Parts: sequence; C-alpha cells; structure tokens
Amino acid sequence: MQNNTIFKTLLLLSIPLALTQCTQLDSSMPSTPCGADCGGLIVNNPGAECMLYDNTLYISGTLGCAYNEASGQCIMDTSACVGAGTNPGEMFGACTGTGQGTCDAGLVCDPATDTGNYCFRSCMGVEDTTTCVDLNGTPGICLNKTDGDGGLCFKKTVERDESCLTLDFEYCVDADHECKASAVDDAGDLVGYRCKAFCDGEDIGQQGDCLSGETCIADPTGLVSVESDSSGNFLACTNDSPCNTDTGYSCMELSDGDYCGKPLAVCGTTAPILGSFGENSIDNFLADTTNICNPWNDHVYCTISGTSADAAAGAENAFAYCFELDLGEDTVGGICIAVCEGDEADDPDDNCGEGYTCQTPDEGEEFFFSTQKDSGGTNTIPCSEGDNSNCDETSGYACYELTSGFLCSKPMKMCAPTDA
Repeated sequence: MQNNTIFKTLLLLSIPLALTQCTQLDSSMPSTPCGADCGGLIVNNPGAECMLYDNTLYISGTLGCAYNEASGQCIMDTSACVGAGTNPGEMFGACTGTGQGTCDAGLVCDPATDTGNYCFRSCMGVEDTTTCVDLNGTPGICLNKTDGDGGLCFKKTVERDESCLTLDFEYCVDADHECKASAVDDAGDLVGYRCKAFCDGEDIGQQGDCLSGETCIADPTGLVSVESDSSGNFLACTNDSPCNTDTGYSCMELSDGDYCGKPLAVCGTTAPILGSFGENSIDNFLADTTNICNPWNDHVYCTISGTSADAAAGAENAFAYCFELDLGEDTVGGICIAVCEGDEADDPDDNCGEGYTCQTPDEGEEFFFSTQKDSGGTNTIPCSEGDNSNCDETSGYACYELTSGFLCSKPMKMCAPTDA
C-alpha cells in the first residue's frame, strides 16, 4: 500500500504566478484632446491594456495618454504598466512563439503562467539535480511542468515565509521547505504562495520534524493528504479499518467522498484565541505582540489544542484562523478567532480546546452573525432598527445593523477563554 499524498509536492506552474504582484488600476483613460485611442497610438485595445499593447514588455496595467501642448502631439504613457521583468528574450524574460521562440539560444519559450510566455532553461523534472544548479550565477531548481513533459528551471532564492512562484520565478532555498498556499480567499481559491516548513500530519500537536520551540500544526488552508491504494487511486473507506492508522491516516469525509487521509501540517508557533471583541478588548490584546498571529510572512498560527470542558462527546474541533487586521504600515498580522456554533440547529457546538469554552459574545462585542432566511431558505429578512417583529425571536434572531443594512440575525458563538 502506498502513502502518496495529493499535495506532497506543489509543482504547479500553471497557478496564477502573479497573485502576489497584482496591481489594480483605473481602467478609464484620462481626458485629453487625443481621444480614447490616444491619437491613434492605441489600436484594437478598447481597455487600454498594457499587455495587449506589448506583451513582451508588460504583464498588466493600464495605458495612459498625455498631450504635449507645445508640440501638439499625443504621447503614450506607460508609467502605470507592470513590466515583464528582465529584458525580453533573456532567461525569465517575456517571449513569443513556440520552441525557442524569441528567446536567446539554449532557452525555451513556455506558457508557464496565465499572463503570457517566458523564457526558461528546460530540465528533465524534479529528479534532475544538475541542469538548474547554476542559472547564470544564481542557484536554481528543476520544477515539473503540469503537463508532465519535463520541467523548467526556477531560481532557488526564497527564504522561509517569503513569497514564491511569483513572476520573479523563484522557489525555496531550503530543500525541506515547499511553496504552498498560505490562505484561502473568499472565493475558495488557494492564494498567497510562500515557502513553508511542513511536517507529517501524524505529528500534529508534537514537535515532529519541526525546529526546537516549534510545533506541528494543522495547515490553516485545510488541505488534506490522501492515502493511495496499491493501484495509485485514493483509498476509499467507510471506517478507519483500511487506513494506515499507524502513520496518522483515518477515514475522513472529503468533498467528493470518504477517503483515508490526514491533515496537511506546518511547523510554527501559536497565538492565543481572542474571545471578547470590544474595541478595548482587542486593543489590550494586541498590546502584547505575542498575541498577534501571522501565518503569511511569518509562522505564527491559530489552533485548537486539547478538549474544552463543555465539549460534547465526539464534537469536531472549531476552525481557528487568523483574522487579519490593519496593524499599520509594513506590519502584517491579526487575531486568532474561532467560530464554534454547530452548522445546523441541532448540531452540537464545536470543541474549543483546553482552557476555552463555546459562548455567545456579550452584547456590543459580537463579531460574526448568522442571518435569518425566509421560508424558501434563500433570502435574508430585513427589519427596522429596534423592531424585532419580523424576526424569529424564539430562535434567537433580532434586528441588527450589518454591513448590508438592518437584518434579522443573531451573533454566532465564538471560542473564548474560560476566564473571559
């Protein structure tokens, strides 16, 4: 039986490599006597996109147009365009065509990103440890192409917790680190690829392979390693009996069925969970910098450890995560929070861990709300300030002002320290 995992190695060159370098600009052209086409300089490009203007020089951004009154000429303004990196044709520079294309000799023009083609040195795949060792004076590494046809050389220059697989085409320096997503966005997409130190999911809660002073923690993205059967297929299950429990696998309910799996895990330290959310409570909490979580450009995570005294038998762990706050310029971080209310009305509350309890925040310290739905179960129910007549008060709903207006809703239970 094999113990391969879905996410053992992230070598997906087709991921949006520009995720961490996106630039949002106004799409409208400034008003000049030149018109929308900048005096004929912008052709077949109604959105004035820099990449459409010249994809060998630019990867994103919006063209501008200036008018020189003295000469009476229209002038293209590319100051808001995001450049393609090194000179076109050179290693990691933009290119066009197939094979060598417009790249220098010895390089291939490859559509490795969703923003265009770039010049790479080709290699045989992750087992190739010689071709990419020296990339014109920069150490490199061979990463598999997603189509399985060989690999491409990337720079091996990224330290722990730094961004990787961006349009700088860089990967992790340390062989024990892997470039993985550090977060999931509102659309459910994996984002924020960074070099992280990973550990085996069977060691969660222990040091495992982590450095001294660090603990093996369930990855905040919720990714799971899935065990494979002798044919290389994911190992289906109805209970733990077919799973290799000696190495931490158990029967897990995943999005497309039940399989033997274990959580992907990362090395790091933890910050405590904040359970009261008044303005003063948050400010006082943040005054101690050891309370700040940062799973992005650091490795300080949020986790549920142990069992709370009020947890029902068999209760699932609450999902603890780092809620990012604006902590000032050049400071990244947030507070650990955990919603513990059951998904359905009759579901037991989730386990908040040792030293914590699941409770409704005090009035004025509510954080998240559950909105009441109409009889069809789809639409929210509006209300007027101070008037609960539209709300199902027997189920705990009342009229609250939320970001979308006054709606019948109720505060969700949150994990809080037992002495809060």
